[in-house]
Amino acid sequence: TEYEVKVYSELGLVRGGGWFKPNATAKVTVEKPVIEKDLVSRYVFKGWFSNGSLLSTSSSYTFLVSKPTTLTAEWQVEVKPEVTILLGIIVVLGATSTLAALLRKGSKRKRNQHG
Repeated sequence: TEYEVKVYSELGLVRGGGWFKPNATAKVTVEKPVIEKDLVSRYVFKGWFSNGSLLSTSSSYTFLVSKPTTLTAEWQVEVKPEVTILLGIIVVLGATSTLAALLRKGSKRKRNQHG
């Protein structure tokens, strides 16, 4: 008797499926856990799922085969860290220039009142 391990993924390349003897060790892997989507975002491997249950968040998952098993690699879209940092810098610079403008405006009023 052998059990089939099926592996699926909408993205990237997965390995490790096939036929295994009972209690054999199977290892499934996602070749690239991060895949570029566009200029600002990327797909990040979320985990190995079976029947809606999360089995592992590691891109490489090893288990004992005791029955036919179907594993699905699930992904999530994430903003690239460098984009997040750049947006943070833009927000800080914008807030700083707004604050500077307000302070200049406030100091002009004080001079006009006292002058």
